[in-house]
Amino acid sequence: MQLEDRIRSGYLYDLYGELLNENQKEIYEEYFTEDLSMSEIAEERGITRQSVSDLIKRCTSSLEKYESKLGLLKRFLDIRGLAEEIEEIASDKGIYESDASRKRIISLSKEIANSL
Repeated sequence: MQLEDRIRSGYLYDLYGELLNENQKEIYEEYFTEDLSMSEIAEERGITRQSVSDLIKRCTSSLEKYESKLGLLKRFLDIRGLAEEIEEIASDKGIYESDASRKRIISLSKEIANSL
């Protein structure tokens, strides 16, 4: 699994993890948060590696379905992007000389406020 996928899985779990049952949460956390291998989880729980793999795939699928319906991660990432743009503009030394920069900061601030 690539780093971007692991990061996305972490975000999805942070947003929707409470919708999983306790067993799913425990195994998902062991795999993604504690960085245990599927074999380690399987051995610890007395189940097959395939069972762990299937459960993680089902959990990931469920979390992706929640995201497709609710879109919280997309909104979060959009807002974070806007905030980063504001920070970049605000760190510009010539901001007080640029009316366009001030207008853009105001526009971004309104966009963030309206998206929440």
